[in-house]
Parts: sequence; C-alpha cells; structure tokens
Amino acid sequence: MNAFRGLFSLIFLWILSGFNMIYLASAVEEDKTLNTHFVFNHPLSKNQSKLDFQSISDQLQKQDVFRSDFKQSKSIKALMRPLVSQGKIVFSKDMGVFWKINSPLKSELVLKPEAILYKVGGSTKFETITAKERPMISKFSKLFLSIIGSNAKALEKHFKLFFSGNREQWTLGLIPRKMVMKRIIECAVIEGTITIEKITFTDKNTDTTEISFTNVSIDPSYLSDEERLQFEN
Repeated sequence: MNAFRGLFSLIFLWILSGFNMIYLASAVEEDKTLNTHFVFNHPLSKNQSKLDFQSISDQLQKQDVFRSDFKQSKSIKALMRPLVSQGKIVFSKDMGVFWKINSPLKSELVLKPEAILYKVGGSTKFETITAKERPMISKFSKLFLSIIGSNAKALEKHFKLFFSGNREQWTLGLIPRKMVMKRIIECAVIEGTITIEKITFTDKNTDTTEISFTNVSIDPSYLSDEERLQFEN
C-alpha cells in the first residue's frame, strides 16, 4: 500500500502541480524571479486595478459550482515532449474539487482542504492522503482550492498579486510571499473571462504546468445527486 501511495503521489503531482518533489528551494532574491509573463509588469497597486480585481473576484465567488473539461500539459526541460492529461473537473464551493482523469491513466481525485481522496484504474474504493501524511501535497491542494475558488483574501495573504485587464478579459499573476510556498511554485498565471479559462504554474526549474478549461458550465448552481456522490464516495 505504501508503494502504491508513493506511485499515486507522483501521478498526482504530475497531474496537478508540476512540483518537483526532490527540489529543495533556496533563498532567491526578489528581483530574480524566473517568469517573464507581461502581467508581472502590473502589480496590483493602483486603485482602478484593485477595483477591477475585486469585481472579478466577487463575480467568480458567486459561482458555487464550476464544471469543465480540462487539458493539462506539463513541460519539463529534460523531456522532448510535454506530458498531457485530459478529463473532467467539478468544483464545489462546499465540497472541494473532483477530477476525473480519462487519459493517460484513468483515475479520480477529490481535493479537500483536510485530505485528498483518490482511486486509480478499476478500483472501486477511494484511498485517502491526509495533510499529515503528505504536507506539501496538502499545501498545494489548499492553494489550488484558493485559486479556483477565487478566494481574494487567501490569495492576497499568500501571494504578491499582479493584474491586467477588465471583467471581460483578465490576467492575474501570483508570486509566493513565503519560502514554504516557493517550494511548490515560482509563480502562477490565471487567465479568464466570466470564468477561469487557464492556469499556468511555473516552478524554480522553469518547468511549467498549464491547465486549460473548456466547455465550462456554472449552471445549475448546485450539485446534482450524481455529482454529490462523486465527492462522498
């Protein structure tokens, strides 16, 4: 079972975070960030950008349920081709995030602040990873929940924020404030319109993980009985 959990941890990190498990972050001067995305030229400091950001955050937080197809592409410098996974995602403000990965390996994940549930292949029973067992995976889980849930206070607490755009088309940049978070990501870029459309994570090695969301639906604003079962199994 321990070996299986170790295997799944690697799969989980590949699918969601792109976090390099053997990387030990060292102190990095703030002017040496590795990202070059244009949004990082626009710190969230001007009154108008703060108003736009808060307006978008309020708009997204009204979305109690978010359903989408997703495609993740992880680019690693040591590999010639990106690692690609695809499937479906359901976010519930009350329940967490349910991932159904259809390829390359059929599996299901439920992300909650206190634990991660998973099953792989033909398994009918969820296994559990607690925050105590895998603290770094738990930290990423909470990070992802804050991002997809558009929790403005949580984001401002843990990240320096950068913003460009308006309610119709916007980009948000995140740079971790604390070293513990920098061990997970160097920066993140979130792009969207009335919903989140793409999230890109970059680690210290400049490897990137891009998650694109398509066929997004926020109606109905509640989980169906079938969707609720996916979180409760």
